[in-house]
Amino acid sequence: MKSSFLVPVLLAVSAFLSMQKTTASVASTNFDGIWAVTVTAPEYRNPLDGAVALAIHHTFRARVKNGILYAVQSGLKGAPGWTELNGRIEADGTAKIRVSGLTGFAPQTISKHSGKPYEFHVVANFNDRHGSGKSIDEIKPRGPQHILVGRDKFYTFVKDPGTDIYRKVADLLLSQGNLAEGEQVLRLLKRKEFNDFLPNEGGDPLVDKAPQNAYDQKWKERFDAIRDQLAAIGREYSALSKRDPRSDEENQRLSVLQSDLATAQKALEQLYQDIAMIGSPERAKDLQESGETLMQALPKIESGAVVIETVALPDKYRVILTTPDVQIPAEYAINREELRKKVFAFRDAINARAPEAEVKSLGNDLYQILIGPIEKNIQSYGPKTLVWSLDDVLRYVPMAALYDGNHYLAENYANVVITLGSLINLKDKPSTEWTALGLGVTKAHQNWPGLPYVKDELSGIVRDETAGGDRGILKGRIMLDESFTETALKDALARRNYRVVHIASHFKFDPHGDSSDSFLLLGNKELTKLTLAEIAALPNFFAGVELLTLSACQTAVGKQASRPNEDQGIEVESLGVLAQRRGASAVIASLWQVADVSTSQLMEKFYQCHAGTAITTKAEALRQAQLALLQNTEGKYSHPVYWAPFIIIGNWQ
Repeated sequence: MKSSFLVPVLLAVSAFLSMQKTTASVASTNFDGIWAVTVTAPEYRNPLDGAVALAIHHTFRARVKNGILYAVQSGLKGAPGWTELNGRIEADGTAKIRVSGLTGFAPQTISKHSGKPYEFHVVANFNDRHGSGKSIDEIKPRGPQHILVGRDKFYTFVKDPGTDIYRKVADLLLSQGNLAEGEQVLRLLKRKEFNDFLPNEGGDPLVDKAPQNAYDQKWKERFDAIRDQLAAIGREYSALSKRDPRSDEENQRLSVLQSDLATAQKALEQLYQDIAMIGSPERAKDLQESGETLMQALPKIESGAVVIETVALPDKYRVILTTPDVQIPAEYAINREELRKKVFAFRDAINARAPEAEVKSLGNDLYQILIGPIEKNIQSYGPKTLVWSLDDVLRYVPMAALYDGNHYLAENYANVVITLGSLINLKDKPSTEWTALGLGVTKAHQNWPGLPYVKDELSGIVRDETAGGDRGILKGRIMLDESFTETALKDALARRNYRVVHIASHFKFDPHGDSSDSFLLLGNKELTKLTLAEIAALPNFFAGVELLTLSACQTAVGKQASRPNEDQGIEVESLGVLAQRRGASAVIASLWQVADVSTSQLMEKFYQCHAGTAITTKAEALRQAQLALLQNTEGKYSHPVYWAPFIIIGNWQ
């Protein structure tokens, strides 16, 4: 969903909140529900030893059930910095809440020692919607050798209005025919129900505001000091945490690693908040949810892969590197309009077949922006595959052609693009043997030029023994020109006998029209087409298909890739998302119009590599096919215009 959908949604929610606030009964003593708790404290200098504890400002969630308030403010139980709240709210709204935990790391605490137990109380008063309180007897660690004078902390409590508002707003929007906005509210409702059930999981970027104070400055300084080492820190932590038994020295090291990873998490939360506050809360949530999902899934998919999630903000480029062990946020100071100019300059140079020196120079500029901020962590982790989640104009970038100063990116890494649709079947394991359905058009149709090399391309890939074929790599069936009809295609797919569907034809994408204006050219004598609307109308159109290859002209993007505008690059993902939601595990498509001869060679090499004796992922097979054109054609097809346009979207195994 576009974040612009949230504007009417949030306005409607605000209206209902205002209505409820004016009609609420102040006499109510029903405190059960979810509360947002904010704790603040000024900077404090300990008069005993001069130690300084920096100002704090934290917002977190608490649950009240049967009048008992409980919350975990921060940290994992038993780890330094862990804090929990527990206490009863009486019928008259008075409460004495116990706060206990373990001291954190300086300068978060006035203690010189982290991990020391402490306890104090908060005296508070509540009504049905708000509460406030102040700490007393703070802080006196339990150990007699750690006598400590504390500082006052101030607490505010705001009750969550509940979920009925979301249902009412959704009902209002749906009754008015605003289906997209209504669906968005229902999605927000599901997230809220999850957060209410687990109040400290998946915090709301709009609620958990980032404090801007001296404490913030301190963790940011630590993050800056370790940002290029976080991939190694995450890997070390993962290995050390699995070791049993551990020595005292190893436990101490584990505690340090935990603290550094917590710092990285803090920086990541700051990134989500930045994105949410500039008007993209949905994008922030999508990043948070997909990042957590991918970090857990990577070890089961490919341990040699890392995920790079990009965000093009109005004032800067933000990026999240996800390994199986840690998520690392970074940024580059470039505004979105300037980034768009650089992307189009790079694409234009490739399409114009500019000298490779110029292409490499422009590709290096983009490399420094997109990968530079996380380059050291990537090198430290040593992945084989870079999995890209792209935003805005970055969807137009052929990542394989980025240049690090010595090599194209394809020379070092396989590259994959994922979308929200990819998460459906990312873990699916490929079949041990592929069968293929080859479809193509060789003849010219009205304004569509002929594709004379398609016949050789398909016969080199698909071995159609029923038609006397004996050369293809994969056993299957070929439907060419007049035999490539809508009825024949639908019938073949309905049988679900083919794991690969390879289509070599033209695809027209109209980003300014509706789904009926974008279509695949079929092979009948007259101009016939299969529209996106027709594909979308069949829920399992590509069921059982592990790879849909669109070996055609400009299948991934439409004409808007040639000029800047809002919502850049949406069409790149739309076809891939649709195909995946209709059953295809992965899609190979092209970012610009491709040369027929080189495409045939690349495609044949791709299937050869994947069908070889060595275990090869689809992503690695495509990389090897790209390198074959780059390095082994005596310069004839070494220019990126020939080998860089093809991308894999989705399951790359």
